[in-house]
Amino acid sequence: MGRDFGDERTFGKMLAATRFKPWLKKYTEGGKEVVRKFEWYPEKGSGSWVLATPDEIADGEFFATSDDFYRANGVPDHQRNAFWKQAA
Repeated sequence: MGRDFGDERTFGKMLAATRFKPWLKKYTEGGKEVVRKFEWYPEKGSGSWVLATPDEIADGEFFATSDDFYRANGVPDHQRNAFWKQAA
């Protein structure tokens, strides 16, 4: 399928631009640096910072603010509440 878009690398870049970007943060725990991602639990209406997997670290970003996170994931201001109700 990548050849339909020129080459595999171009196709990969196109896909990466549309992929959800997890919100990552670095923490020091027990003297070691760990990376956590924000995980939302819609049924509870809250979230927490859980250990990120290697794939989540590769796909995620270290956003400074929630506004940066929303912008990077294409969530308009007026849809932020709906976004968290659907996030899983």
